Amino acid sequence: MKKSIWLLLVCSVFCFSSIVEAQKDDTPPLSRVREGGTPYNPNQSLEPYAIQLRQSLGPTSTNVASPPEYEPVKGVLYKYSSTAWPTVVRDLVVKLTQDPNNDEIAYVVVTSTSQRNSAINTFTAGGADMSKVEFLIHPSESIWMRDYGPHFVWENGTLTVADSHYYPTRPNDNFLPTRIGDDNFQMSSSDMGLYYSGGNFQPGPNRTGFITSLITLDNPVSQGFDDDLIAELYNKFQGIDTLHILPQLPFS
Repeated sequence: MKKSIWLLLVCSVFCFSSIVEAQKDDTPPLSRVREGGTPYNPNQSLEPYAIQLRQSLGPTSTNVASPPEYEPVKGVLYKYSSTAWPTVVRDLVVKLTQDPNNDEIAYVVVTSTSQRNSAINTFTAGGADMSKVEFLIHPSESIWMRDYGPHFVWENGTLTVADSHYYPTRPNDNFLPTRIGDDNFQMSSSDMGLYYSGGNFQPGPNRTGFITSLITLDNPVSQGFDDDLIAELYNKFQGIDTLHILPQLPFS
């Protein structure tokens, strides 16, 4: 079977049951304060709604598509830090690589050769198959790869990177999708022009997508981001025809 995407983005820590294991470490939890966004509104509407492309504002793309969740993948992209829940990343990498019947690669972003050596020692001690691990050395500020990492999309049958904007005080995180596309996978990248965290977005089947109302809070109408423009950008850069917008979750 043709694998429809090279990399599945996984946040190094914020991964369902993994967060429970993370609490056993001595490492204090990282701040989840949003920068430049709007505080949680407890009085928001709880009714989900959908936006769709109405009239093109520029070239569009029936040839652009986001692979939905659970499609075959070639590997998983992680961010490793020796000071932020390294055992959680270890467990994920070990689980991915130690099955001899699977050939998926663990692509691990580290900030330096010393961090790479730390990861090698940690993964090896945990029983990972290191022949299935590849390291990408890039500067970064945080481990939240699922938020700032690249969004891989098919464009005319070729994998490319859609790059959203991330927190302005984390410039290396923000630029990492383009660095990975250019330096490691030789993929072209496109600036979406939207501010949003990838962990808040999930492609679905039949050119659908799901996101919370943070997309409209962080890209306000006062700056020109009405529903039509947001729908246009998701269609053009990620091949999403219908974007379902769900209520924002509380921060705690």
